[in-house]
Amino acid sequence: MSLSLQTQVTHIPFDILDVVLDRVEHTPDLLSWSLTCSSLRSAALKRLLGRRITLRIMKGKDSVRSLHTCIWADRNSPRVQYIRAMEIRFSSALGEDELPESQHAETARLVHDILTHATNLSSLTLPMYRYSLSEHPTISAALANLSNLCELSISGQTSSPQELVRSMRSPLRSLTTDFITRGEEILWTPRIYHQFIGHLATTLEVLTLSHLSLNDDSPSKAIRYESLRSLSINIDSTPLLEQLLDWAPAISVLNAPEGCFRLIESEYGDIRSRNLAIQAARGSWKGLRRLVSNPAMLYMLALSCPIQHLVVSSCHARNKIYITEALRGNPVPRLSLTILLKEGLSVFYGLLPPDVQSSLTHLTLCMVSSIGDGHLFHHDPAEITPAAHMEWSTLFDTLLRTLQPLRLTHLRIVVHCDVLLDAKSPIPFSDDFVDAVRHLNLDMVADTLYRALPSLEFVVLTASLDVAEHNWRWKLESWFVTRGWRRTTADAAGADGVAAQRELRREAVDEIIKSEDLWFSKLHYMDSLL
Repeated sequence: MSLSLQTQVTHIPFDILDVVLDRVEHTPDLLSWSLTCSSLRSAALKRLLGRRITLRIMKGKDSVRSLHTCIWADRNSPRVQYIRAMEIRFSSALGEDELPESQHAETARLVHDILTHATNLSSLTLPMYRYSLSEHPTISAALANLSNLCELSISGQTSSPQELVRSMRSPLRSLTTDFITRGEEILWTPRIYHQFIGHLATTLEVLTLSHLSLNDDSPSKAIRYESLRSLSINIDSTPLLEQLLDWAPAISVLNAPEGCFRLIESEYGDIRSRNLAIQAARGSWKGLRRLVSNPAMLYMLALSCPIQHLVVSSCHARNKIYITEALRGNPVPRLSLTILLKEGLSVFYGLLPPDVQSSLTHLTLCMVSSIGDGHLFHHDPAEITPAAHMEWSTLFDTLLRTLQPLRLTHLRIVVHCDVLLDAKSPIPFSDDFVDAVRHLNLDMVADTLYRALPSLEFVVLTASLDVAEHNWRWKLESWFVTRGWRRTTADAAGADGVAAQRELRREAVDEIIKSEDLWFSKLHYMDSLL
């Protein structure tokens, strides 16, 4: 009797594998896949290179060469075609001018080679400094010749960022740039910007600029960016709406977080009246999905169009009136608000007008207690007395009285303490308040909120603390915790009169924050809580 051995060949279903790998987010997991076998290595590297690649340029290191070697390891099928998004960074310990000329030339050659052959590159982030790679002639030419780039971000200061943008052939949909030039004082009006980005007017959907002046008296009717949907700017001039409405007539997102530094507070009312008159005469935007602003800018813009989500930073006792007046004229359904507690609890008194009691359903509230930050060192002692005597119980009672008239369904509260210790200029503060935040009973806080607010469905609570030396060089303590709950019954309370809620897994909390837009903008005060 003869035995016949049959060899079974297992075929890997690469179509299914590609779908599975698209769900893998963590780099260590992708690297583990790549070590399994040669077939999986190719698929994993394709997925890895298809994500955003951060190209770090370090003095005396071969990080660029390592990437170059990796993507050309297989000459028959170069992996450079898989690159979709790339960010070029310089090491934080490396000054731009410290890069040796020999390494600069070699690095520029390798980066040029990558950019020239990365035909599927759609997103690129560049550092722009004097002597940077971005200004190397061969790099500039490679950037200009990219044809499929959709998103370009340029950061830093250089002699001619506008020339690079003007030379771009790609039909950019998103552009972020400082346009800060060395040794030149340019009034960056829409008309001046148009000289450098005018060829992108029909494709740009997202535009982020560090400076914008609306003091240009020249006609702006011909400068219309009809495709623009999101505009992020710092307004350096009087914030009059007429030119802004002409320039970007169809935006749904406006980020104007800074500005007004040169304006006198007594002028705010006249500017608001002028903007109201402009909108009454010619109309405003159809509606904004999101508006990011500071209290004074919000007040002066005086927008009459519907605003779905309003994000306001740096609210305190002296400027809260601007938020109150803005909400009285245009109540919103969603509000994200950062409150600075340095001047005490009077910031809550009359903050939310009756107009928002029926409209506001989603509130993200970040309360920040900064003890010993730079500007407080120079304040009169009387001005920091509220911070010195802050008590959590009093703060929470005041907060409850502010929230009870509202019909909220989604509420996120962040309590954050910054404590900067400085032996030379000691700042008095309440140890009890800091300890209360450190050991905050989030279960009790959530239970109290559900009892006080019958309409509440979701609650997300975050407590965080940073203790450091006065210059932030050494952090002595740093932590934050986030938890979330959901009401479990349709009734306002259970059979025993106590609100019934169930704590959610962290993954579910993160999903609620994402789906209900309960996070803070990067332009907000609480970057560390993103």
